This record gives sequence, C-alpha cells and structure tokens, in this order.
Amino acid sequence: MASTAIVNIGKLVSGDYRTGLLDADTVLIRDGKIAAFGKREDMDITGVDHVVDVKGLIVSPGLIDAHTHPVIGDWHPRHNVIGWMDGALHGGVTTIVSMGASTIQGRPSDPAGVKALAILGAKTGRNYRPGGGLKVHGGTIFLEKGLTKADFEELVREGVGVVAEIGGTGLFEYDDVKEYVDWAREVGMIVPMHFAGRSVPGSARLYADEVLAIQPDVVVHINGGPTSAPTHEAERLIDGTKAYLEVICNGNYRTMYDFVLLMKERDQLHRVLIGDHGPGDNPDRPVRLFHVRDPRRKSPRHGHRLRRRRLPAEHRQGGSRPGGGPDRHRRAPGLLRERRPRVHRVRGRPRDQDDHGGRGGDRPQGEEYHLLRRRGERRRHRSNVQNARKHAVLGHQRMTPAPTP
Repeated sequence: MASTAIVNIGKLVSGDYRTGLLDADTVLIRDGKIAAFGKREDMDITGVDHVVDVKGLIVSPGLIDAHTHPVIGDWHPRHNVIGWMDGALHGGVTTIVSMGASTIQGRPSDPAGVKALAILGAKTGRNYRPGGGLKVHGGTIFLEKGLTKADFEELVREGVGVVAEIGGTGLFEYDDVKEYVDWAREVGMIVPMHFAGRSVPGSARLYADEVLAIQPDVVVHINGGPTSAPTHEAERLIDGTKAYLEVICNGNYRTMYDFVLLMKERDQLHRVLIGDHGPGDNPDRPVRLFHVRDPRRKSPRHGHRLRRRRLPAEHRQGGSRPGGGPDRHRRAPGLLRERRPRVHRVRGRPRDQDDHGGRGGDRPQGEEYHLLRRRGERRRHRSNVQNARKHAVLGHQRMTPAPTP
C-alpha cells in the first residue's frame, strides 16, 4: 500500500468553514486517502514511500467546481476553448461537475440521442483525468419527451447520476418534467434547476414559484448567469426548499455577497455551493474562484472613469446590482449629445480671438491653415467642425418635443 507524508506545512486548511485552519504541519496519506494529520513530533512517518517537504506552503483541499458545461474531453466549442480543464486544475479545482453538455453542436433532442450523449459524457469523464488529477463528473441527461422510467434505470447502471440543469435547455415546464423528475429521484439521480433570467439562447426564465413547485436538489447560479433574480426571490428558496443553493464567480457580485451573508446569518452556509458556469474564453478562469472581490469596494479604474466623466448621480448606477450593468455603459444619451466637441486651436492665439474654435466655425485660412497643416491637424480640425454642426442639429432635433396633435 503506497504512502506519502507531507511535512513542513505552513497552514493546513480543514475544508470545513466552522473549523477553518487545523493545528497541524504534517499529513500522512495512505492508498490515496488521508490517514492522519498532526504535528511532526507527534507522528511516526518512518517507512513511508515518499516524503514531500512543502517548505511552509499552505495545504488545502481541492476546490469542487459545482457548475460546468463540458462537452467531450478538454475541448469546448464555445470560443473553441482548448485546455480549460487543465486550467481548472491549475487554479486549484480538483473536481468538476457537469450541468449538461448544452453547447454541443447539433445536440440531439430524441430519447435515444440524449441517452447516448449522457452515457458518453459519463464514461469519458470517468476515463480521462485532465492534468493527471482532475476528476470529471460528466454525463447528464437532458429531459426530453419520450423518455421512460426504464431509460432512467439504464442511465444509472451506465454511470449517469445527474439530470441536466432544468431550464438550461430542453423541457422545463412543470407539467412536462414532473414525471421525469420523479423517475430520476426514484433511481437516485440528482436534480438541479436553473434560476433567474435567461443566460444563453434556449434557456428559460425561472424564479421562486417554478423552483418551489419542482423542489430540485440543487438551485444553480442564485446570483445570475449573468442576470440575477431580485433578492426577495432568492430568500424564498432558503426556507421554501431543502436544496443546495449555488453561487457562481462570474455572476452578479452584489447579489452573491448579500446572499452569502444572509446564509451566514441563518447558519445555512453548509448549503452554499460555488461554481464557475464555465468554460468561457479563458482556460484559467476557474482561478477566479479564489479572487471574488468585495462588491462594496469601488474598482480604481472604474471610479477614475466616473470622476473623469463627471456623471450625475442618477447615472452612476448599475455595476454590482441585480439586473444592472457596468456604470460605463449607463451614460445618458443627453450627455453625449450636449457635450461640446473638442476643436483644435492655433497655438498662441487668444481664446476670445479664436473665431473658428466653436460650433460651426469657418475653416482657417492663410498662415493659420499652414500652422495646422504642419501639426498634422488639418483633417482632425475639419472633422471636428463637421461633428460640431452634426451634434448641434441632432441635439436640437432630439431635445425638441414632438408637437401635440
């Protein structure tokens, strides 16, 4: 039986939020499982096959990414991503769970096709370990019309243990899926369900009423993917279900932050799952599971842009707010319309004598023309004058109220 001792650990993370750090600097592993941990002087590690000196590093359990959408192997058709599973392992994720291969091109929607896709995903996930260590729980069954109870029994025998995210794609109406959900539970499958607004084409808009009716085992992306539901909708799920409630690192940060604090206040943190909702265009995106910023802190770059533009308070909304977008995309059209375009002036000439520097100014002549030409600004000056006239006309048209009949 192979054995390994990890010694000189700086900090040992327990993996239990109630315990936090463990008072230990040595871990003994036998046959791939932790056999003991404690202080080096209190443990006998003689005769172990391997001793790994980590020289004061932090040792932590691997992260479980509870929400991914793998297809086949370490390739994904979304943005033609290659190596995203290796990137997950690099970011500290040692286990990923599939919520369905919803982005596979030409996804079948007949019973035989969805069964074959689920069994293929389960077996390839079991046989392939990206990076040499990542565990992939792949293979989920999309709920489509025509499935039978015998199909669910066969799927479990072949290693499929999860229903694809209800509402992500496929059937999602209560009357359409209720019988399938009952069959899945009878054979021991886990039933997750989409929550909040539509995340991708083909997904559904499901809120608390729909979730409470189906009573899934897992409610995914409480903080949206990307549009989150109102806070009161998420609060209904805490008392109205016994489901695990998932937040994702690329959803709405403010909703996630408030929701996790609420779960902490109610002593329900053991029901919170963390997912990536990947893959995306960046194979290293799972590293964000470690770096979720506090939404109360203003991003330096974001704040700088707001100060530079001097936006009124009513336009400084959005960002980390349910249903809101970044502030820089919420500028009022009137601000753009009324802003005076920049027009280059001749250097050294007083501003009050600059007859071509305002809106609708004439093109400079003679010596002034050659000065601008030498500075390479003749074309820019002409375009700015034209833009000034255009903005003046459009601004007048847009701000003039329509005549009443």
